[in-house]
Formats: sequence, structure tokens, C-alpha cells
Amino acid sequence: VSLFPFRCTDCQPGTTSNEIALTCVACPVAKFSLIIGSPLCQDCDISQREYTDGPGSTQCRTCGE
Repeated sequence: VSLFPFRCTDCQPGTTSNEIALTCVACPVAKFSLIIGSPLCQDCDISQREYTDGPGSTQCRTCGE
């Protein structure tokens, strides 16, 4: 029997679950998640001039020249 029967395993892109996997939370600024159920938000590569438009992003964008 699971201690957490309502685990959030299918968080939508742009989100991930908190430490005990009970709720989905938006990825913070400068991070993203692309797939459903992502266990972590990935970092944008600042050295490559990548950024996000805000929390809950599904991809990084690149600054223009």
C-alpha cells in the first residue's frame, strides 16, 4: 500500500512535482521541462544566451544579437 496514493506522476510540460510528489509546480524562471512527468526542470544555458519568458516554460529561447 502506497503512503502517497495521489502521487503527481503526470505533471504537464513546464511543471514538475514537488519533493514528495503530491502537487505539480511551475518550473522557475530560466528553467524548463519539455515532457509530461518530467522529474526535474532543466536549466537554460545562460552562456548560450538562453532564457525563458517566465515560470512554467516548456523551452528556452535565445536572445538575438
